[in-house]
Amino acid sequence: SATRLPAPGEPAPPLLGLAAVLGRCDAFVGNSTGPLHLAAAAGTRVVGLYPPDRVMSARRWGPFGAPRRGRHIALSPLEQVSPSQVLAALEPLS
Repeated sequence: SATRLPAPGEPAPPLLGLAAVLGRCDAFVGNSTGPLHLAAAAGTRVVGLYPPDRVMSARRWGPFGAPRRGRHIALSPLEQVSPSQVLAALEPLS
């Protein structure tokens, strides 16, 4: 069954609960935030969306262990990232 994350405005689950939910996901796509790092730590395939700026790069701020279970996309502006690019980044992680 699909894992449902809280909708905007709904209370967020406690940290361990969120980690458990993310660990049951097939994949997680997001920008460099705590949930992206939790998903990677839980062993979930991740695609991180990062700006191309060196000081905010995935190399510096990406999750530990992500080279095996994650990919990073850096485009500017971020709105130009297409669903097909995200799916292509997930494909080799299967």
